[in-house]
Amino acid sequence: MFRSHPFRELEDARAYMRRVLVSEAEVKLWVGKPIVRGSRLTFEYWVNMVEDNKAVTLAGCSLVRLDSKGKCTELRDYWAMVKGRRPPPPEWGH
Repeated sequence: MFRSHPFRELEDARAYMRRVLVSEAEVKLWVGKPIVRGSRLTFEYWVNMVEDNKAVTLAGCSLVRLDSKGKCTELRDYWAMVKGRRPPPPEWGH
């Protein structure tokens, strides 16, 4: 199960992606260096894209719980979005 924002309900990750990716285009993605501690994985992401015909920047962090085989069993995202395309700052993602 997947929670795309702290105040949203849990939903199927595939269904969520099918629903939201339809309105996104011209996507440029940066992914920060992941941090792994036991069964937990965390990584930052930064996205420039066009959503509903408007340029936006989305920056966020994903929190992942893995089972003993490395398969994701839980995924939560925290993110913020602003108008326009902004590159990540130089210190971002290290």
